[in-house]
Amino acid sequence: MPARELHFENLDDLRRELGRLKSGPYEQTGKWNLSQICSHLECWMRYPVDGFPRPPFLITIIMPVMKFAIGRRMFRKVLKTGKFPNGAPTAPETVFRAESVNDHDSIAALLKTIDRLERFTGPAPDSPFFGPMSIDECRKLQLIHCAHHLGFLVPKT
Repeated sequence: MPARELHFENLDDLRRELGRLKSGPYEQTGKWNLSQICSHLECWMRYPVDGFPRPPFLITIIMPVMKFAIGRRMFRKVLKTGKFPNGAPTAPETVFRAESVNDHDSIAALLKTIDRLERFTGPAPDSPFFGPMSIDECRKLQLIHCAHHLGFLVPKT
């Protein structure tokens, strides 16, 4: 079963979808379950509020080149199309084993971070890969990222 097309206009749309998935059941069409996805999304949603983690030394060296060469272009494309690319690499610390997370805690943490992002007035710290962005661009990027991952969970009717 392919991933479904999701689009969130605002953080309330995202909250409603999390409630729908939490009430289950759903079919998992990708590699991660709801807990893993929520834990991953919570990390990336927290970074614009609290600051991005320091990447490993070698990544620090090549990141400015990556940002200049493809990061800004990819950022504009994601915002324009509303689509996040499949198979894009991610920070290992944002990937969770299924047995290390649970739906209740992962969803609660993500909802708390959604509330923090909603109240956050900025400025958003520069993304190590995408570069500078406004708080509105940051929120839009977060909604696109959430739709991308949550699309791999299809509610059963």
